[in-house]
Amino acid sequence: MKIKNTIFVIIRILMVAALIGAVVFFVFLKQQESKVPFAEVKEQLTEAVSSDRMELSTARFLKKYYGLNADDYDGVLLYAPLTNMDAEELLLIKCKDASQVESVKEAILERQKTKETTFEGYAPEQYDLCRNYILDEQGTYLFLIISPDAEELDKVFKDSL
Repeated sequence: MKIKNTIFVIIRILMVAALIGAVVFFVFLKQQESKVPFAEVKEQLTEAVSSDRMELSTARFLKKYYGLNADDYDGVLLYAPLTNMDAEELLLIKCKDASQVESVKEAILERQKTKETTFEGYAPEQYDLCRNYILDEQGTYLFLIISPDAEELDKVFKDSL
C-alpha cells in the first residue's frame, strides 16, 4: 500500500513539473516581436528577389487574391508572378499587433491552397513549387514565399530581423 502511494506522489510531482515546464516554455521562449522597421526588412528582400520571374505588385492584388486590405497593416510587400502560368509569389506582411496574425495566416494559407489546386492538373513544375512553399512567422511578421529560391529568400528574411 505504501509503495502505491509513493508512486502516485512521484507521478503528481512529475506532472506538476511538466506543467511548469510547459508554462515557462510558452511564456519565456515564445518568439519576440521584431524591433526592426518594416522598411529595412522590405529593402533587404527587394534586393534579393529575382525580378525576371516576379514583379512588385499592388494593394489591389492583395485585396483580390488574399482578401486583405494593405492599410490594415504596418507594412506589405507583395511580388506576384509575371504571368498566370507561373506560380512564384512573395508576400511579407507586418501586422500591427499579434491579434491580426492568425487571420492573416489563414488568408495566406487559403491563397496558397488555391494556387496549388490551380496548377495541380496541368503544370507539374509549378504545382511542386506551390507544394514546397515556406510560410515563416516571426513575431508580427508573416512571410510567404513560393519560389525555387524559397530557402535563400527565407534566410534573407530571417537575417534581416
